[in-house]
Amino acid sequence: MTLIPELNETNNQRNIQVYVRKSRDFSLTSLVSYSIKWRDLNTSHIFLGEKLFVNVSLNITNFANCGGKTDVCLFMDDDLLDKATVVFSKGNETKHVEFDLTVDKAGNHSLKVCVDCNDTVKEFNETNNCRSINICVHKGNDFAVTNITFKPSEPLIGDIIEINATIANFGNRGGSTIIEFYDNKSIELKRTREDYSGGRTINDVIRIPEALKIRVHFSYIAAGSYIKIYEGDNPIPIAVYNTLSDISDNWTEWCDGDTIRIESHFGEFTVDRYEAMLPYEAMLANETVNLSAGTSTNIPSVLNLTSQEFGWAINGTHNITVKVDPYNQVDELNETNNARTVQIDVNPSLDFAVTNIYFEPEGACS
Repeated sequence: MTLIPELNETNNQRNIQVYVRKSRDFSLTSLVSYSIKWRDLNTSHIFLGEKLFVNVSLNITNFANCGGKTDVCLFMDDDLLDKATVVFSKGNETKHVEFDLTVDKAGNHSLKVCVDCNDTVKEFNETNNCRSINICVHKGNDFAVTNITFKPSEPLIGDIIEINATIANFGNRGGSTIIEFYDNKSIELKRTREDYSGGRTINDVIRIPEALKIRVHFSYIAAGSYIKIYEGDNPIPIAVYNTLSDISDNWTEWCDGDTIRIESHFGEFTVDRYEAMLPYEAMLANETVNLSAGTSTNIPSVLNLTSQEFGWAINGTHNITVKVDPYNQVDELNETNNARTVQIDVNPSLDFAVTNIYFEPEGACS
């Protein structure tokens, strides 16, 4: 090849800039999720193991003279679950893509669908490629206390009240839970400084026979009081109040067993309420209650009022509360229906009266 020398070697090349316009835009206009059970999905009604369908509408703007394809991806909490390829022609059109998934993780999650999820197409607008919704996935149980009844319905001191609680599972999965029965009642137990004249020690006892636990509420303890709380005859106190300042609104620790003893050496206090945990068969056996989906069962307990000497404490209105899943160990659709309280009035059964007074003079003749 022969090289030709030129007068001007600088004018043999010319650069021309060409601007290539973006010709496409993908946008997600709607994202709808539903299940077989809930066609219009309420995102709080999703249960573990349930099958969901996610439908997305994709608007395609295409000014290019040829079609193409793009990927649409489904994510849960940014983890890729599924991917579909959408083929489109030249021009503008709307496509619909549906994913189905089985939810295998309970809790709060985000479902997100993105088009051109690999970012292979340069678009007019890159900010409209994703759309998301939040869902809450439950384990499938919904336990509830639906009713509480008593027998007898008008009890007297000295009776044993049979308590019957109806427990239901409104969920779509079977499960197990624990139940607790409580007797909560207003009482009046007051001690003043004058009660301790001569340095005496006072023992106040409350007993609800067969109760599993018992505690009392101090509405007031004066500064300078010295009080010990015991479980029945246990010589070791579970709590000691040696107050330097006034105390109000204080529940004691739970005492195991059916008896609480308040030993006061000096001071001033008011106890205005007690609470006792009542037994039922499964709890005594350290077992849970099992319920299939959509079923209910009756759980019996008792409130034993046979201790006549504590009539001052048990006479009056009792608040009987039944709690299911009391420690929130089960993820449920509705957490507000797990407890129910019903009041029952207990009346005295004895009435002692002085009906006659008779005097016989000393040395009287027969």
